[in-house]
Amino acid sequence: MSKNPRTTATLTAEQGRLLRLMAERRKVSVSWLIRHAVDRLIEDESKGLQLTLDISPQDRKQP
Repeated sequence: MSKNPRTTATLTAEQGRLLRLMAERRKVSVSWLIRHAVDRLIEDESKGLQLTLDISPQDRKQP
């Protein structure tokens, strides 16, 4: 049996606060909300929709 890959993301304090609030209101975990958001992003991409990214050069990280 293969394990699900784990990913770490650093959120701002405000993002974390809002995600916890959203999760509490919906009675789900923050992890569930993040997985749901990723699923929607992947679904949108498969439909040809593109995510608008407003990223300044200093915010970009090189692989």
